[in-house]
Amino acid sequence: MKKNLFFWYPFKENSTILEITKDSEKMLEDINIMHMDESEIDISNKEDKYDYVILYKPNLLEKAITLVKPKGTVLLATNNRFAISYFAGASYNGRVYNTITENAKELYGKKELQKILKNLHIKNYKFYYPLPNYKKPMAIFSDEYMPNKNTTKLMYNITYEKGSIVVFDELKALKQVTNNGLFDFFANSFLIEMKLGEEKIDSDVKFVSFNNNRKEEYQLETVIKKDEVIKKAINNQAIQHIENIKANTEGLKKLGFSIIDEIVDNEVISKYINQDTFDQLIITKIMENNKEDAYNLISDWYEYIKARLIKNRKSKLNKNIKADTQKLKSLTVLKNGYIDLVFENTFYNNGDFLFFDQEWYEEGIPLEFLLYRAINNMYSYNSEIEEYLKKTEIFEKFDLLQHIELFEEIEKYIQGKIISVEATKTNEEAIKCLRDINYISIINTKLEDFEENDKKQNEYIKALEEDNRNKQVYIEKLEKKKRRFF
Repeated sequence: MKKNLFFWYPFKENSTILEITKDSEKMLEDINIMHMDESEIDISNKEDKYDYVILYKPNLLEKAITLVKPKGTVLLATNNRFAISYFAGASYNGRVYNTITENAKELYGKKELQKILKNLHIKNYKFYYPLPNYKKPMAIFSDEYMPNKNTTKLMYNITYEKGSIVVFDELKALKQVTNNGLFDFFANSFLIEMKLGEEKIDSDVKFVSFNNNRKEEYQLETVIKKDEVIKKAINNQAIQHIENIKANTEGLKKLGFSIIDEIVDNEVISKYINQDTFDQLIITKIMENNKEDAYNLISDWYEYIKARLIKNRKSKLNKNIKADTQKLKSLTVLKNGYIDLVFENTFYNNGDFLFFDQEWYEEGIPLEFLLYRAINNMYSYNSEIEEYLKKTEIFEKFDLLQHIELFEEIEKYIQGKIISVEATKTNEEAIKCLRDINYISIINTKLEDFEENDKKQNEYIKALEEDNRNKQVYIEKLEKKKRRFF
């Protein structure tokens, strides 16, 4: 995961690369580059120059640029002092909220970094935004490819350093600030590519994502450039998976599916399509409270895949999955189960469907499971739509509720094949972290309710006291009148 930060970067062949860091924090130990401890930087030596200099502390930038060749590149990776994780209560150097409440010392916000670059006369630079952070990137956005609140890449495992006091769900908050155009301000980390003088930025990469949770044989890198999307293996073991994708792509095309991917030299290449994926169209309808249009879109998609997949002869259920044979009678079990025909891997153009990223295939899978999986994925990545339309309501609409137990078993089997043991443990820790956050949120809500009730009771007591005072004044007036009368 550490290597992901630079695995995608188009370093030129035969280049010299220097990484400036503390020895105990080397990010690129097994890549063929030079390492220099930050205390060893010698700006008096004018001869040692490098094509690329990598560093992790903005305070060292001025020294670092003295080590770059005239047409070289500087790459700075650093956390954002206004990171959403710090607002949530993540610890930095054993303290919480200090990056936000104190003046910038080691960490800086985006505008502060831009000011530093301006003072160093660096005009040509490009910001990238690694999530969840630069040390464990699962996705890397850029100003040319910013997320929206419904993107699946805003879902990542949350882990915090010891000493953190987390008070809200970072993921939910990030979705909200993203929806308000503030993603770059609250991003957890930055990666800045810089050129000195009048040199232009080399990279045309807009977005990168990785499959960190998967077993090694399934780990791929996806790179979105200006005009194309490239998916390739991260290691030699995963090259076979590219062959699997090729087989799936060819098989689906034979069945009449429109697939935008082509496999060339162990890479999956497709034209970049700048439009919302099909799941976003459905989500928009749901959040507009237009259930019927959402149902119609789902029905059109389902009829499209059904008409083509049903051409396969029927099959027995996958031998690795147990099911009630009686219930199977109402399902259509396909020999070829192309289970990645999900909404987020679909474009909708002029009444036709275009598919991409068809990684997974399982023999003996019910056709109905594909519909379940597409709906379930959409809700997993966009939990807020549950407020507008319950997932169970869609399942009921398409007669899926009676088979949920079986479908969950199938999904568990699929994920068990794909996800690594280490990632499963990390996922469990992240889920526990979210549970803790939600528990704290419940406690805070109860405290707020208590404070509100206490406030109301105090106001009521004050009102009674005021009433008593008024009554006492009235009694005293009566007493005075009585004394005058007698």
